[in-house]
Amino acid sequence: MKKVNSWLLPLIVLFQLGCTMQLSNAFQQGSLQSNEFREIIHFENKIGLIILPVKLKGKTYNFLFDTGAPLSISKELQTMISYKKITSGHIVDSDKNRKKVNYVQVDSLFLGNIPFINQTAFVGDFQSNPVIKCLNIDGIIGSNLMRHCNWTIDFQNQELTFGNYPTSDLTKESIHVPFKKDMQYDLLIDIKKGNTVIKNVKIDFGSNGSLQLPSAIFNDLKKQGLIEKTNINKGFRQGGIIGNPVEFTQEITLIDDIQSGQLTLNDIELKSGFSKLIGTEILSNYRVTIDWTNKNLVFQKIPGAKQDHSTFGFRIGYSKENLYIQSVTEGSSAYQQGLRTNMVVTNLNSLDFYNGADFCDYIDFLDKKPKDIEVKVIDRDRMEKTFFITKGVLQ
Repeated sequence: MKKVNSWLLPLIVLFQLGCTMQLSNAFQQGSLQSNEFREIIHFENKIGLIILPVKLKGKTYNFLFDTGAPLSISKELQTMISYKKITSGHIVDSDKNRKKVNYVQVDSLFLGNIPFINQTAFVGDFQSNPVIKCLNIDGIIGSNLMRHCNWTIDFQNQELTFGNYPTSDLTKESIHVPFKKDMQYDLLIDIKKGNTVIKNVKIDFGSNGSLQLPSAIFNDLKKQGLIEKTNINKGFRQGGIIGNPVEFTQEITLIDDIQSGQLTLNDIELKSGFSKLIGTEILSNYRVTIDWTNKNLVFQKIPGAKQDHSTFGFRIGYSKENLYIQSVTEGSSAYQQGLRTNMVVTNLNSLDFYNGADFCDYIDFLDKKPKDIEVKVIDRDRMEKTFFITKGVLQ
């Protein structure tokens, strides 16, 4: 089973800003024209994210499966198909970048043999963020579409099951956690650490990270002694769908456990940030069923699955001029050897970024889960340096 290391890539998360009544009503539109059914489709696991085949107008496209965003199509698809515009509004991505977008009505969308009718989708630019661009997606299967039936996500077999099937046939080892929804139909649960209850944490299959909490909550847990040692990650991130890089400082720690009802998540990497969310680094260790019928999340632990907290301790970013060291985590081997932000990356193992290799080659390289890296850079004094870094646990 593939593991996801959250340091590798930024989060891919979308939020709705200022959800007007008109837009809220638009999200409630749509139907599922099918009797009782149970459909299974195979998905691609790319950097810990689920990529699905979707049919529009008889042609197959690649969509990201994302419980943290509404349905979306690319601006290229909208130019080609010209779906009816419903309204316009603003989105705010995971880096708090804000942008105006149009919302359209997708008259028919097929997953497998099942048609979803008259669904509301925003028109997104999937070329502006370099990571999302490298995923080669044409849209997002979002939460407002998912509400029409139940879904089971199985990372071990890379299968997505969906339909109006009951969850009573799941094994006795299943743990049921009730969820709430917002106007966008995001899945929200309450979690508990010690005596602190953290409400409305998003279950986000569109994030390839672990557990993220806002800095204020993170600091409150530190004051209570529930968090001890932390590592600092500094630099820039470019994780939102809008794609603008933002400067950030983030704290990282490991916690023994955290609870949600009867579910206990053990050995969890926790990061500070803007959002409250649980990503696929945790979720991929379970067979997760989203039971919209009863408003429950059903967790079945995958035998042998465990967290992998090893890291190289740095992230590479992309600009029009070059690839560069985007962030470095203090306490990592990379930091201790002297790797720093804004150094220009010329080579990464066999990848030569001055002779044909590009950022998407870097993404593909990470997906192969290397254990050792040779990275060549040019520092701020225009000196060439080479670093040999082995993946390890932060000290």
